[in-house]
Amino acid sequence: MPIDFSTVFNALPDAYLLLSADSDFTVLAASDIQLQVTHGRREDVIGKRLFDLLPTDEQHPLAENIRNLRASLEKVLATGSLDVLPVQPYLVSDPNHPDIAEERHGRLVNTPALGSDGQIRYIIHRVQDATESIRRQRENDTRLRLATRTADIGSWEYEPESDLFERSAFIDELFGFAPGEAGPYAAALLNRIHPDDLEAARTHLRSIFSHPELNGARFDFRVILPDGSIRWIISRGEIMQDRPGRTARLIGVALDATIEREREQALEAALAEREVWLRQKDLLFREVNHRVKNSLQLVISILNLQANDARNETVREHLLSAGLRIAAIMGVHERLYQSENVTTVEIDKYLRRLCSDITTSTNGGAGDCWIDIEADPLELPIELAVPIALIVNELVTNAVKHAYPDGGGPVRLELRGESDGYIRLLVADKGVGFDTASSGKGLGSRLIPGLARQLRGQLEVENLNPGYQVTLRIPPASASY
Repeated sequence: MPIDFSTVFNALPDAYLLLSADSDFTVLAASDIQLQVTHGRREDVIGKRLFDLLPTDEQHPLAENIRNLRASLEKVLATGSLDVLPVQPYLVSDPNHPDIAEERHGRLVNTPALGSDGQIRYIIHRVQDATESIRRQRENDTRLRLATRTADIGSWEYEPESDLFERSAFIDELFGFAPGEAGPYAAALLNRIHPDDLEAARTHLRSIFSHPELNGARFDFRVILPDGSIRWIISRGEIMQDRPGRTARLIGVALDATIEREREQALEAALAEREVWLRQKDLLFREVNHRVKNSLQLVISILNLQANDARNETVREHLLSAGLRIAAIMGVHERLYQSENVTTVEIDKYLRRLCSDITTSTNGGAGDCWIDIEADPLELPIELAVPIALIVNELVTNAVKHAYPDGGGPVRLELRGESDGYIRLLVADKGVGFDTASSGKGLGSRLIPGLARQLRGQLEVENLNPGYQVTLRIPPASASY
């Protein structure tokens, strides 16, 4: 049975034109979708030269795109090879409203159709529609801008090797610049940091890039505005490296803490009214923890959006892992905000919540894992609670995901306060153990020893038969961390 190629041509999912293989590029055929998208009629298109159907005004907004299309078709004629143009906008007029044009986006693919003699007989012009994906991306970008602006925080990205400093407009505002006034580099903004804080910030930055496994970046500094006034800034960041060979960079958020710091200074000057001071100080700590928690939640949302848009699975996994680590820190601040005691965390209750969140978020792992928790009722300061939360997050997540590849099993978590004041943390499973050849390659395997050193703890790792166990003994909370 002969094949009806016109039926096949019109059933193709993208917009197609069949063009003559000469400098006129005459339209020989147009698919139904092409006519539907452009609101055209076949009798108005067939037999016309392609560029007679497009705007010829050099001042037209799409003049550059039309020149690129002509260059691509001429390249196909010259080389006999396929040519692809990146996604670009084009305008489609509504025949019922000629004065209204709809903006669409598409990737243009020009393919030569060769005859039996090897010569080009036709050129197939294809438009892969990308309008919806571009619209979704614009909507996501708009939501992020609105979210950061509503939360009164700014986002930034810094590459120390080049000193490039990409940031939202709110960052410039915090430093007293008009949008774009400070240029693309960090130098102009660094010059407005208070001299007493600048060297500490530089030292911390060098330390972060030397030891990226240690808890991310924490910058608290003062900015001297052009009118001489002082603004207090709180900034938090994480090191990111999307792909091998790309320079590592620091991404983070910053918020204006001037009101809180001025309020704190005023409270410190009112020591004579101790009871009032203590009540207001509790409210201040609660407010700061609430704002830090909200800021970290926004960072998690940004990372999740970027993970959803990531085409590389490795990049997506890294972004999701970074989000889980930030979520562990956010949980500590949430406990501080909700607690009657705003300086310590009931770590036993927090770990139960953290483990519940881990099993919920890792349902793509081993599946039927359960976590047996035995934790003494301990109240720990934030400088101790945050590293412990990160260590537990790494160990329990790894166990749930990797310990039982063929099914579920138990994961044991113990946190004990010992008689000598030490804290003993233990995480164990009865799974397949770990592969010494591949261990130590991930960020988690570097993060845990780094946090243990920060706590001056004694870390012991055992490959059991079966299973895997990690024990950490931490000095008394009164010790300096």
